[in-house]
Amino acid sequence: MKIILAILTITMTVFLATTLAGNPNKDELKVIYNLSGNLQSLDNKELVVTFSDDMLPLGGKRDGSAIVQITPSIKGEFTWRGNRTLAFKPEIRFRYSTTYTATIPAGTRSLAGKTLPRTLRWQWRTPQAFPVEIKPAARSYFSDLNPGEKLSFLVWVKDAFSLRFNQSVTAASAKEFFILKEAKSGKPVTIQVSQKTAEELKISYAKDLERGMLYQFIVKKGFCGSEGSTGTAKDFSFSFDTVPPFRYTGDRPLILYPDARWCQLPFANRLAEADPKLIKIFKLSGQESTPLVFRLQSRHYENHVLFIRVDDELASGDRLSIRIDRNLTNIYNERLPEGLELEAEVCSSRSPRLDFSLRDKKLSMAAKSMKQASVRLLKLKPEFYTQLTNRDFGMLQRRDFKAEFVEKEILQKLTDLPEKSNNPALKDNELGSPLGFFGFLVQRYEPYNACRDIALMRLPANMPQNLQVFHRRNMDMVVKAGQGQTLYWLYDNRTGKGLGKIPFFLKGYGTETLPLGDSAGNGVLLSDKEIQESDLVMAKNANGGDMALAMIDRRPPSDREVRITVFSERDFYKPGDTVHIGGIVKEYSAGRVYSTKATTASLEIMGPDRQKVKSDTLQLDRWGGFKYEYRSDPAGKKGLFQIQVKVTDAQSWRALHNITIDYYQPNTIEVAITDMADHYLFTDTFRPLISGSYLAGNPMAGDALTYTLSAYNSDDPKIFKTNGLDRFSFGLAHDLAKKDPLKQAEDKLDANGKFTLDIPMKTFKATNYLAGLNFSVTGKSAEGKEFTVRAKSIFFPGNLLTGIHIGRYQNLKDPVKAELALVDFQGKPASGEIRVTLYEEFFEKNQWKLKKVTGPEDIYVDRTKTHAFHVQKAGRYVLRCDTPDANGRNVSTSGFFFAWDSNYSDHDKRLRVESDQWTVHTGETLKCFIHSPREGRALVTVEREKVLDSRVIALHKMTPLEIPIKKGYFPRIRVNVIAMYENNVSEETSKDFRVEDKGKALLVGLESPGEVKPASKTRLQIRVTGANKMGAKAKLFVYAVDEGNLSLKGYRTPDPFQLFYYYSTSRRNAIRTYYSKDYTHWSFDRPMMDIDLKEPTIFGCIFRPDAAPLAGATVTLEDEKHNKLKTATTSAQGYYSFPGLPGGRYAVKAEAKGFHPFLQSDIYFDGGRHRPCDLVLIPVSADKYWNSVDEFGVEAGVAGRAMPA
Repeated sequence: MKIILAILTITMTVFLATTLAGNPNKDELKVIYNLSGNLQSLDNKELVVTFSDDMLPLGGKRDGSAIVQITPSIKGEFTWRGNRTLAFKPEIRFRYSTTYTATIPAGTRSLAGKTLPRTLRWQWRTPQAFPVEIKPAARSYFSDLNPGEKLSFLVWVKDAFSLRFNQSVTAASAKEFFILKEAKSGKPVTIQVSQKTAEELKISYAKDLERGMLYQFIVKKGFCGSEGSTGTAKDFSFSFDTVPPFRYTGDRPLILYPDARWCQLPFANRLAEADPKLIKIFKLSGQESTPLVFRLQSRHYENHVLFIRVDDELASGDRLSIRIDRNLTNIYNERLPEGLELEAEVCSSRSPRLDFSLRDKKLSMAAKSMKQASVRLLKLKPEFYTQLTNRDFGMLQRRDFKAEFVEKEILQKLTDLPEKSNNPALKDNELGSPLGFFGFLVQRYEPYNACRDIALMRLPANMPQNLQVFHRRNMDMVVKAGQGQTLYWLYDNRTGKGLGKIPFFLKGYGTETLPLGDSAGNGVLLSDKEIQESDLVMAKNANGGDMALAMIDRRPPSDREVRITVFSERDFYKPGDTVHIGGIVKEYSAGRVYSTKATTASLEIMGPDRQKVKSDTLQLDRWGGFKYEYRSDPAGKKGLFQIQVKVTDAQSWRALHNITIDYYQPNTIEVAITDMADHYLFTDTFRPLISGSYLAGNPMAGDALTYTLSAYNSDDPKIFKTNGLDRFSFGLAHDLAKKDPLKQAEDKLDANGKFTLDIPMKTFKATNYLAGLNFSVTGKSAEGKEFTVRAKSIFFPGNLLTGIHIGRYQNLKDPVKAELALVDFQGKPASGEIRVTLYEEFFEKNQWKLKKVTGPEDIYVDRTKTHAFHVQKAGRYVLRCDTPDANGRNVSTSGFFFAWDSNYSDHDKRLRVESDQWTVHTGETLKCFIHSPREGRALVTVEREKVLDSRVIALHKMTPLEIPIKKGYFPRIRVNVIAMYENNVSEETSKDFRVEDKGKALLVGLESPGEVKPASKTRLQIRVTGANKMGAKAKLFVYAVDEGNLSLKGYRTPDPFQLFYYYSTSRRNAIRTYYSKDYTHWSFDRPMMDIDLKEPTIFGCIFRPDAAPLAGATVTLEDEKHNKLKTATTSAQGYYSFPGLPGGRYAVKAEAKGFHPFLQSDIYFDGGRHRPCDLVLIPVSADKYWNSVDEFGVEAGVAGRAMPA
C-alpha cells in the first residue's frame, strides 16, 4: 500500500487506519453475499461472496466452483478478489425469469482452518416478464409504461399497438395471458398477438374498437419470459381511451381583447396541418362584414387546437364572425360533420392600468383602457425625506401631513381618455420648482368595460390606492458599504463630474439625522460610520436646493466565513470496511485565519437512497481538528454515500464529502516507465523501457499493452529558468502551429515483463514548435485487469530557437520594442539569422483569427537583440520568429502584445478590467487597462473587506491604470470600477488579484521512510522555515492518506492539501454597492387609511366600482362555517378592521344600502400578521346593464336579496 503524507500550516491530528473485523467464535467461518431476493435488473450483476477469513494466499489459486455451487447451472467464471472475496461473473448474464440457488457446503475451510459449521443456501430471482414500453402503430416512438397506468395519449380504433418487454418473450405463450376488454362493461375484445422482435409483441384487433371508449389491457399473472420458468406473481394492467368522434369542443361565443387579439378553437382530435383558406374572419357592423387579416399559429404540444391571431386592430365592442369550412381534417383524414360559424366579441382589456414615471426629469402618466380618472398631483416639501424611513406612513393617520409636507396641490380630472395606451398631459409645471419631491394620488378611475366584465367592476380590490412619490434632482451618489466604513461618491447626473464641498447626512429608522462630513473636490467622502439596513443617506446642496438620496435596502454582507474541510483516507470502500473521516474547522475574516470558537460539530452520513444511516456529534480540538470512524454495514445498501459536517453558531456552515461503498476488485498489477529522457531532439530516438509486474512479484510475461505518444503545444513552456531566460516566451500561438498525428499502437511484454519502445523523433516532421510530449502506457493482464501510467518530456524540432519578451500593452504612439534571445536546446546563447513576421488578430465568426501585417524580415541576432518597430493602428498583434539550425530544421516561437490608444474599442462592448498580471508582490505596481464602451467618469476602488484606496478618473474607451501594491493588500485585492456615462447610465466591473508577500511565506520540509508496514509506527522529521531560511514556529496538521491500489476507472487519490490553502472566494464580496439613481420612486400603501392597526388583524377597504371608498357599509366577520362572529362599520375612507382574532380561516361579508352584498370566503389569517381583504360592492342600479342571474352565477344568489348562511 502506498501512503501520501501532506503537511499543512494549521493544526495537528494523526490518523491510524485498520480494518480488522472481530468474530465472536474464532474457529467459525462467516459468509456474506450480495445477491438475494427479487432482483430489479441484471445490469452488471455478479455474485460476490466474502468470507471472514483468508481463503487463499496472495497470488494463490483455489477453485471457486468447488466452494460455491449455483443451480440451475450457468456458464461463467469464478475469480478471487483479494484473499477473502470470491466473485462469479456470468459469461453473458443471469437468465431472466429464473430462480437461482447458491450453496456453500458445510465444512468449507479457510486458509487458517476455520470451517463453515452448516450448509449455507440462499436464492435470488431474476426479473420476471412485464411490459415496459408501448407504441401505437400511428406513433414512431415508444412511451414508458407503468402498472395500473392510464395512457396519456389516445389510441386510434383501427391501429394495433406494440408492447416492448423487459426481456425476451414469445407470442405463442402470451396468447393465453393477454386480455383486452371494455373497462366499464367488461365486454372482451378479440385480439391477435404476433412476434415483432425478441422483446416486442404486436397486439391487433379482430375488428375496430369503439370511438371515445375506455379499454383495459391485462397481462395475467403467471406470464413468463422465454429464458426461464418463473412466472409473474400478479396481474399487470393498463388502460387507454380511444379517439373520440371529430367535432368542435370549445365555447360559444369566443372572447378576444384589444391587447390580446387571439383565440383558440379546440377540437376532439389532433388536427392535420390546417389550410388558412378554410378559415374566414369578418368584423360585423350592422348588415356589413369586413374580412380581417389573421395568422394560424402552431402549438406542437396542443395540436388539437387552432390558434388564431388577428393582425388587424380591434376595439372593445367589436363583433366578429369566424367561419370554418367542413373540409378541415384531423390526422386520420376525417372531415368535420358540418361547417362551423362561431361568434366572437371583443371585450375591454382585463389589465387596465395607470402608471406614473419620472423620465428625463419629466413627470408622466400612462393610461391603458381607462375611460376617466381623477388624480391629485402634489409638490412635497424637502422635509418629506423624513418619511422615507417611516414604515407606518399614512397621510390621514397624520393630521398635520398636509400642513407639514404638502407645499402645493393640483387636482387633475382626466375624462374621455382613449382606450388604447396613451400619455395624457400632466400640469406639473404649475407646481413650482422642477426639483424636489412630487406625489401622485389616484382619487377615482373608471376602466372601459364593453362586455360588462364583473372582474373589471371589482378592479379596485386588486388595485387599491397608493401614493406614488418621485424625486427630481441633478445630483446622485454611489455608496460602497464595507466592514466598519462607507465610501460615497457624489456626482452631477447630467455630466458625471464629481461634486465637492457638499455635506452628507445619515438618517436611520426612528433615529435623528447625523452629519457625516463634506465631499472632497472629486466628490468622494470616506466615512468610518457603518451603515445599516433601512438607513437613508443624503447629500444636500444648500445653494441649489438640490438633494441626492440613497436607501440602504440590504445590510452590507459580513466577510466572516467558517470553512469546514472533510476528507477520508480514500474514496472507495468495501461493505464492512471502516471509514476514517477527518477534517478541520477554521474561521476566515479580514484576510486572516482563526481557530473557530465552536467546540463541537454535527456529523450526518446519508446512504444511496438519501436516508440517514449515521448521525453523531464531533468533538473539535483546540485548533478545530476532528476525526471519526464509521464502520459500514456489511449487509447495507451499496452506492454513493454523502458525509455532511455542520457547525452552527449565528448561522449554519456545512461541508460535504462523497464516498462509495461497494464491492471492488483489488489491482494486482503495476506498470512503470523508465529510461525516458527529459528532452528529445529531432535526430533522437524515443526509447523508454516499460516494465510490468504482479504485486506477488512475478512479471507480466506476454501480457498486452497499449501506448500513446503525442506532441502538444503548451503556448508558453517555461523550460529555461537561468540566465534571465525565464522572462522570455518560447511558445507558439496555436493558429501558427503545425501538428503531427499522435503515435499509438498495441504490443506485448516479453517473458521478463519488459518492453522497449523504438520511435524515431523524425517521424514528427510537421511539428514546428517547442513541444511537450505526453506518453501513456496501459498494461492489461490476461484476466482483464488494467494499469495506466503516464510520463512527460520535451521535444525540440530544431537545435536553435528564439525567446521573445514583449510588454503585453504597448502605446500606439511609441515604437514596439521586442527583446529577442537566441539559444540552443540547452539554453546556451547562440548567434544567427532569424526570420520575423508580424500578424494582427481579428475577430470573425465568434473566433480570433490571424492576418499578416509585415514580413517576413530576416534579422541577425547575436545572443540577444532589441527589435523595434511601429504598428499603424490599435489592436492585438502576434510577433513570430522562425529560427533555423545548421540542418535546416526550424523552430517557431511567438509573442503577443496589445497596441492601444484611448479610442480603441474591440468586439466586446462591456466595461472590463484587463491585465497580464494575475499575481503581484508587495512593493510592485499593478498595471491594468480599463476597457469602456464610451467615454465618461469612473470611481476606481481597491477593495478587500473594506475600501483600501480610491480615485476618480476620466474614462476613455481604453484607459491605463497603475496601482502601487502596499503591504496591507496581502493576500488578495479586488479592483472595482464604477463608470458613469451620459444620461446617468452606469456600469460596474471588477477583477481579483492575488497578492504575495515573501515575508509571510513558510516552507515545510518532511523526511519519512519510503515504506511503512501495516499496523506499525514510524517517525517523521518536519522542519519549518521562514523567508529568512531560519526556523519558525507553526501549527501543523499532519495526515496520512491511502493512495489507493484499485483497478477503478477514474479513481483519483483524495488531495485534502488543495482544500486547506487560504483563499477568498471571488464571488463573495464583503462590499456592497448602492446607487442613489435607483431610488427616485417610492410607493406608500394605503395613504388614505384612517384607522389604527395596533395589533395583527383582518382589515380592508370597501370600494365602489370607481375606486371611491364606501363609508358606512356594514362588514360582518364569519367563521368558515359562516357563523356570525363580529360586525363593523366602515370609516369615512371605507376602512374596517377585526382585531384580536386567533389564527384560522374566516369569511368577510360586506353590505350597503343600494348595493349588492358580497361574501369573500376562505380567508386565512395566521394570527401574527395583518391580513388585508379589500372588497368592491356593485350598485343595484347597474342591474339594468345585465342579467345578474345569467352573468354572475354565485352573484345571482345574493343580488338584491339576503346572503345565504
